[in-house]
Amino acid sequence: MAGKGKTYELDKVKECHEATSQEVWATRPDFSGSSKYAFADVALVYPLTPDNAIAGDFFELKKRSVDTGKRTNVMSGSSKGQSGMQELAELVNMTPAWGTPKVGVKFPNRQLMVFNAADLLERLQERGTLTEEVGAPKKTRGDNISMYKPTLDEWESATAGSPDVELLTADVPTTHLRKRS
Repeated sequence: MAGKGKTYELDKVKECHEATSQEVWATRPDFSGSSKYAFADVALVYPLTPDNAIAGDFFELKKRSVDTGKRTNVMSGSSKGQSGMQELAELVNMTPAWGTPKVGVKFPNRQLMVFNAADLLERLQERGTLTEEVGAPKKTRGDNISMYKPTLDEWESATAGSPDVELLTADVPTTHLRKRS
């Protein structure tokens, strides 16, 4: 039986599959047991041009429960014994050159937060904390990444904001998106 995190990831893959055309490959890369692409939780691969040049978005999704305004670790390593910063670096380094690494953080009753992973990694390595970002991502002493759950004044609620699937497919060309009903 899949845990809550894996269930969330599989639900997002299903939603992305339903929201995109058959030319878009939406998958949970390591679900088959292959560890080749285990650095990402969700992958969306799509053609960019008629000559079949491709692009993709590789997401690490984190679903965390915490009270509003409270800080929690959102990336605290993987089952491989990595720290959160090492896990983020692996996502960035393993994403193919034609892809974009992204981190999605989902707090209860809040719209999904999506970060460009390469930018997040570089800025956390440089400054250690990003107080100007909603949730103020911060590198902890244990080399993990923590954030606080934003208030409704800082971030949209899950019902008022965009659905997760719209945020996950935001960079997919509109020609590959199905019409929303």
